[in-house]
Amino acid sequence: MPAQPGHRYAVRLHNRSGRRVLAVLSVDGINAVDGRTADLHQAGYVLGPGEALEVAGWRKSLDAVAQFVFVDPAASYAARTGRPDNLGVIGVAVFRERAQASPALRSGTVAGMDQEMARSKAPAAAEAARDASGTGL
Repeated sequence: MPAQPGHRYAVRLHNRSGRRVLAVLSVDGINAVDGRTADLHQAGYVLGPGEALEVAGWRKSLDAVAQFVFVDPAASYAARTGRPDNLGVIGVAVFRERAQASPALRSGTVAGMDQEMARSKAPAAAEAARDASGTGL
């Protein structure tokens, strides 16, 4: 089914391996956890063996997200923040766990989110995302 303006969507991550992984997710070239322009060395989601997770939007805080919604490309969060080059691209970089992780890093949690963002109710990038209707394609 083609994208319909105004329709919400989510990205489903599923770890089919036997070890924990870090999944760094980007939508339209924007990291889904911290709102920065996507890069391999950013925050992501930790998934245990066999675990699945549905990501419904850009993270505004540990408890809230700005929902992914299909919009006209000019109205997309990426275009409005000057980053339109990767509209329509959903990217996931997956990294296997190397060594024993810290007990604080549980499966299904957000990994790599800095303390300031974790405490914030609306970091600057997510604040802009809240005003946008969605991602755009």
